[in-house]
Amino acid sequence: MYKRQGDDCPKTLVLAVAAHVEDGAPRPPELDWWLLRDWGMPHEGGWLEWPAREFAGARVARNVHIAMSGFRDARNVVEWCNSNPRAWELVSRIMAMKQENATHARQ
Repeated sequence: MYKRQGDDCPKTLVLAVAAHVEDGAPRPPELDWWLLRDWGMPHEGGWLEWPAREFAGARVARNVHIAMSGFRDARNVVEWCNSNPRAWELVSRIMAMKQENATHARQ
């Protein structure tokens, strides 16, 4: 389960968003912020008043969600990867992170 970190730890956020997309795990709050932001009112309590760190987390969550959802929903994965090289690069990095976490968990 995802737990917000006190420090900047995008790895846990990336893996939490990936788990949400792939396995239906609980949605991290940073993804909610993006879904609200897209983007809602910027002034008077809106996203322009967010601390920069939260805005950055929302953008990370958005990018991971878009890439992982596109990969998951692709009818032809090879074609999707060729058409979306930057998204594929992100997805492949996330897969490597997941593999690394699984390896560490077994040790």
